[in-house]
Amino acid sequence: MKKRMQNQLFVKGNIRSNLLSLTSGTIFAQVFSLIFYPILGRIFSPEEFGLLSILNVIAAIITVIASGKYEEAIIVTKNKIETINVAFLALCSAFIFCFLTSILIYFYSDNILTSTNQTYLQGWICLPPIISFFVIIYNVCNESCIKRSVFSTLAINRITNSASINLSKFLLGVLKFKGGLVHGELLGRGLSAFFSAYRWIKTEKMYFKYISLKKMRKMALFYRNFPKYIVPDQLIATFTYSLPFLFLSLYLGDKVLGYFAMAMNVSSIPMTFVGLAVMDVLKHRASSDYAREGNCREIYSKFLRKAIPLIIVLLSGFFYFLPSIFVFILGTQWRLTGEFVQILSVSVVLDFICAVLMPVWVISKRQKNRFYWQISYFFIMLFAVILGSVIFNDKKIAVVCISVGRSIGCLISIYYTWMYSKGVYETK
Repeated sequence: MKKRMQNQLFVKGNIRSNLLSLTSGTIFAQVFSLIFYPILGRIFSPEEFGLLSILNVIAAIITVIASGKYEEAIIVTKNKIETINVAFLALCSAFIFCFLTSILIYFYSDNILTSTNQTYLQGWICLPPIISFFVIIYNVCNESCIKRSVFSTLAINRITNSASINLSKFLLGVLKFKGGLVHGELLGRGLSAFFSAYRWIKTEKMYFKYISLKKMRKMALFYRNFPKYIVPDQLIATFTYSLPFLFLSLYLGDKVLGYFAMAMNVSSIPMTFVGLAVMDVLKHRASSDYAREGNCREIYSKFLRKAIPLIIVLLSGFFYFLPSIFVFILGTQWRLTGEFVQILSVSVVLDFICAVLMPVWVISKRQKNRFYWQISYFFIMLFAVILGSVIFNDKKIAVVCISVGRSIGCLISIYYTWMYSKGVYETK
């Protein structure tokens, strides 16, 4: 009992320092985005941002499938040998899948793009599998940092990622490189993956001797619920996120898509600014609490008590000035983006809370239930985008429908993670 209390005090004592370390690193990383958004908004057109958003949607779909989401199992591995084998299992699966996908796209891209009437993607469609592999390398390294509680390295990874992507886009844009925004994304992701992997290998290389195909097969079977439930879950989540982009592109045009893509990028800043840092620390603390106490209600409640009042104050302070702020920062051509962010603001807040608390589904071993929630969320969003872009066929009404659909889906998720944080729903 004494040892248990000491461990509990150790975890609680470190949560503030871990959060401070990771949040400061994440905030510093996002400074690059804040600095470069006005510059990139003046170098590249809304249509170019629309093109990048579609390619990133394709890359996100590939990313979900490629690794079998085994990287998410790293946080629940029992020892260093399991951790390193699960990490390599995710990397090997991702490499094979992305390689095969690249070959298929190379030979069949013409047929695919012609049949879907997306010929403007010609010459770009081969890039998403490469971007996906770089993203998975970065994710594996970050999950390993969370597992080892090395939040300072995780913060460095975030800084490197943001700096690499934004500087690459900026330099290629200044040099008038054709497709500079897309190629900058590819180059930046590659540099981010390289530096993250370099730091990870330096730390973990002593355990590489324990890697074997036999152990990886054993881990694949032991953690089979991750590809079984989380891959379909995340695939549906990715399709759900992609629905607005696809429907806006098809029914309202690439320019409207570009404005919406910028709105989504900017509105995600609060999540990437602080939310990811909070989520990673909360995931580590909630996982420890659940293992010791059988619930994570304390940290869950603490987050809600502190986050909600702060978000309301910030939102009320900037809501009415958003269109003018966007004109000032990005230029007059981006005023519509400011209006879109204004419409999306409530759903952005709920999405922030929902995303931070999302690990509770996995920690409480309710992957199957999260899959069911994702299915319901998909159909909510499908109805919303059809209503706004197809039936009303109006850009602002479409964004209102998207915002309402996102809000409903997030509220449902928050309700269930609150229930599961009690621990009483644990499968016996």
